Amino acid sequence: MDSSESFERARADIEMLLAAFDTEIQMNDVELERLQFPFQVTFQFSPTVSCVLEWREGYPLTEPLHLAAFRASTSHDKVRLEAALTAFRQHAQECFELQMEAALTCCSAALQAWNEYIEDGNHITNNENPDDDEMRLSSNEAVTKTEYLMSPSYQWMTGEPLLDRKSTFQAHVCNIQSDADVQPALLQLLQSSTKLQRATHNMYAWRVCQDGVWKHDNDDDGEDAAGSRLAHLLSVRNENGVLVVVSRWFGGIHLGSKRFAHITNVARQILDDYKANHIAA
Repeated sequence: MDSSESFERARADIEMLLAAFDTEIQMNDVELERLQFPFQVTFQFSPTVSCVLEWREGYPLTEPLHLAAFRASTSHDKVRLEAALTAFRQHAQECFELQMEAALTCCSAALQAWNEYIEDGNHITNNENPDDDEMRLSSNEAVTKTEYLMSPSYQWMTGEPLLDRKSTFQAHVCNIQSDADVQPALLQLLQSSTKLQRATHNMYAWRVCQDGVWKHDNDDDGEDAAGSRLAHLLSVRNENGVLVVVSRWFGGIHLGSKRFAHITNVARQILDDYKANHIAA
């Protein structure tokens, strides 16, 4: 990678970060125009807690996103900040291994860890006392997740990633017996990999004939109309008992309608591979 390409990818990374965290990061257009390696921005968790991000020449292929400095004023904030920075470092390393832009992913993970920090083992987030309704909701969610984890293990097959202009597309498929399998199977897939959890979109569709009745549904996960395209693919192939997921990691460059071709193609390939594997078995 030459210096100019590295610079453009780093600059696009910062632009996405500014769009997502306009209150946490302050940078005007003049500063953005004058950037040169190495350059830094400050991410504010609170008025007294912050960290400094640094981009170096070669990012993101030969240099990861760095933490150059951090600041916290109280001992409690220092512990809370360390939880956030641990999440940041973990995601920065994983993005580096994937040769992906990291700022948006790392800052999202760090901010989530900061907000979800639990002090002294008390199940109170952000030092607020949840009311009874919130506590009942948390209890119900915990039971639901436990039930999912106790469900039979689903055998997922994952296809080869497809790369186009820094975006990555990857498909996954598993067998389902009924509509009741969809959510626990999805949960199992997402819990199997932090990389999948950090995907920009995890769109899916499923189709199954249950007691003589065809059932089907889909979800775009923010990629408008992607789920319906996957559903159409399952329909025209007359698939039965199948849940297909396509993960996309956005690379900073808009692909237009080409993204739908990639989503459909990786889904079609994993369905072909899945069917061939089961026939061979």
